[in-house]
Amino acid sequence: MLYRVKEKLPQKIDCSLLVATSDALLLCQDTKLSMISRRMPKSWTMPAPIRYVKVTTIYFEEVLLLGLLNGQIWQVEPYNGASKMVLQTPASVRCLDVSASRARLAVVDEASVCRMYNLSNGELLFTEENISSVSWNSWCDELISLSGGGLLSIKAGPFPPATQPLVGSVVGFQGGRVFCLQSNMMQTINVPLSHAVHQYIQQKLFNEAYAVACLGVTALDWERLGVAALEELSFEVARKAFQRGENVVFLNLIDHLQERFEAGEKRAVILGEVLAYRGRYADAARSFRSAGRDERALNLYIDLRMFNKAQEYVGEGEGLAALARRRAEWARHVNEPRAAAEMYLAAGDVKRAAQLMAETGRRDMLIELARKLDKGSSESLRHVAEALVQAGEPATAADVYQRLGDYTKVAQLAVAAGEWSRAFTLVKEHPECKRDVYLPYAHRMAQENKFVDAQKAYHMAGETSTAMRVFSILVGNAVTEERFSDAGYLHHLLATQYLDSAAAVNTDKEQDASLRAYMHNERLARIYHAYDAVHRCVNEPFSLSQPDSLLNAARYVLALIDGVPPNGVSMFCLYLCLAKQARMVNANTLARQMLDKILGLQIPQKFQETVELLILKSRASPIESRDDEVAPLCWRCRRHAPPLCAVRCPHCKHVLAHSLATHEVLPLVQFEPAEGITYEEAMDLVERTPIPEISNKEDTGGAEVLRIEHDPDSSDPFLDKVDEEDEVGVVVCSRGALLQLNPGSVVIVTRPPLRPLMYRNMLPELPATACQHCRNLFYLEDLEIQLVTKGHCPFCRHPVEETKADEDDTEDSLFNDSTSTPASPGTDRNSWR
Repeated sequence: MLYRVKEKLPQKIDCSLLVATSDALLLCQDTKLSMISRRMPKSWTMPAPIRYVKVTTIYFEEVLLLGLLNGQIWQVEPYNGASKMVLQTPASVRCLDVSASRARLAVVDEASVCRMYNLSNGELLFTEENISSVSWNSWCDELISLSGGGLLSIKAGPFPPATQPLVGSVVGFQGGRVFCLQSNMMQTINVPLSHAVHQYIQQKLFNEAYAVACLGVTALDWERLGVAALEELSFEVARKAFQRGENVVFLNLIDHLQERFEAGEKRAVILGEVLAYRGRYADAARSFRSAGRDERALNLYIDLRMFNKAQEYVGEGEGLAALARRRAEWARHVNEPRAAAEMYLAAGDVKRAAQLMAETGRRDMLIELARKLDKGSSESLRHVAEALVQAGEPATAADVYQRLGDYTKVAQLAVAAGEWSRAFTLVKEHPECKRDVYLPYAHRMAQENKFVDAQKAYHMAGETSTAMRVFSILVGNAVTEERFSDAGYLHHLLATQYLDSAAAVNTDKEQDASLRAYMHNERLARIYHAYDAVHRCVNEPFSLSQPDSLLNAARYVLALIDGVPPNGVSMFCLYLCLAKQARMVNANTLARQMLDKILGLQIPQKFQETVELLILKSRASPIESRDDEVAPLCWRCRRHAPPLCAVRCPHCKHVLAHSLATHEVLPLVQFEPAEGITYEEAMDLVERTPIPEISNKEDTGGAEVLRIEHDPDSSDPFLDKVDEEDEVGVVVCSRGALLQLNPGSVVIVTRPPLRPLMYRNMLPELPATACQHCRNLFYLEDLEIQLVTKGHCPFCRHPVEETKADEDDTEDSLFNDSTSTPASPGTDRNSWR
């Protein structure tokens, strides 16, 4: 720090005091005050010797405060030359200073007494003894520093000063620093202001405390100020104090409490929150109670796990139960699950108790609880059952649900455990569980790539749209991959489902729609089933089927096709198969007809040579033909139909019955009871043995002979001449005709809700039967061969084991098995064709 000469005075100056202002020097000599300046020099004469000069500012102008020997205090304005006495003190002035606001004046006299005056009215505020020098804080109007007797005192307002040792005199006080003059040295001392802050805090003068604290205090002092201001709800001071310490927790608390206080929350409640944050829980609880908010005090003690004290703030009934639940939650939090579960049960909260037992694996407690609860506590039992499932005790949970009568849950548990047999048994007893069982089963079958079983399960579950979507995909894939037998089987499954739906619906409109869908899918099933053999015959090099069987199958498919053939069915394959097989059985006329039809189609390249060769052979064959041998025989009118007629006899309109194993016409004639005869009565008449008539007794050689004769008037309607105008093609049997029927030659086909179909086997030596599952007709011999070789029905693929089980379960009746009398040994079926 360097000094340089600014100006020299060319005169010798004698003075007792030398004071510098902003642009002048002041010389004091006894009672005279002179100002040396470039401007006009000035001088003032005081009534007594000048003992002390203080340069300060009032209203932004420099003024001089002069302390005289007679105790007067004068104010001099050096620039305008004005002077006046402002105060009279009782003793000679040694030192003086004015506060930063220019409102108070401190004067030290020769008796080392410091007096504090109010400049506006000259009132003596207080006095301090043993003081040699004084200085106001230039930043804070409330602080003043005093020195004397080897001590430095810092005084805040009217409060007692704080002292510390000091050698020298104080000449300045700025912020937290005191400037002291020791001999000819100036020393700066940092003084603590914490005591002043605490004094203001004790008197709840928070604004003054904050003003002092801004001069420099420790972080702990800021926190004490903030907490004290917050306890008195002085939010602004508290916020400023905590901002100094960057205490985010308390800052958030202040914002929250201030919003609530401004919204109308009671002061006692806000104070209780503050006290709770301060850890003064008893005071906080009392504050809450004084505001009528016992629930806040209760929550406070519960959060502190002080349940005994919390009972003082809880009432009877629900309050005690809630406290018990909170106590149980605390026990759960401290890893005491058994005690927590018992507390929940004591509070009547079975749901949480059961959940806790399940989470901690207390299976024994859950089982014991399930046994203790009676059926009347249905809600509690449900909670226990759910907990048992979560704990891995599905069997016990199922027993609980069964006690409640909730069989849907029992079914769901059986499904979850994979006990499908038990689930299906439950569905039979309780149909309302059908969806809960079959829908998961369908999903599982789909995951295992058992799509047929999945489609059945979707249908049983009532998911018709999903079942149809699966069916469409399966049929499309089967036709695309030329698995026509599978396509027929799938259509048969869908037809069966529609038939079951028709039996279950209540309205005639829905039943008619289901029956139409059944007829359509049953026809497609028969077409694809028969076409599979035709397709393999044409596209594979070898075929194990007999020529007549292939011819029957192709003819049967052609008869069933109405208009456009189904997807995947080729008319070319049908005509080619018929032509080949007709050639093999010497039905040359039929073969030529089929070849002519083939010429009207677009022949695939790979069959071009085969067709041309077949045409050459056909034209080179003899003219005579054996077409009559392949023509189907109608067993009602006993006339041959045209070779391609395979559905209905053109003469008597009788519907021909086919064996779905070889597709040949069965020797069956359909009949129905006459009008007025119910189905049950007709069955009773067929099963009843006719009563023989007794002729007149005649003695022949001494022996009595009994002759049994029939009424010559009675006739067999199956042997009567057929009425050409009959459009139904069904034989109508009276009661007498039904009595004459042999039960062993009757075949009944029942497909509820359709009417039963009754057939009479015109060749009892060749027994016919119907599959127990799909109710389609077969020669008994053909069906047994298929069951032995393939293990299932050739059409519906029902396993032979299940078929036998079904037969064992049916009633012991002649017509339940839909089978005619077995053929006698040695009977040759080919001789009757």
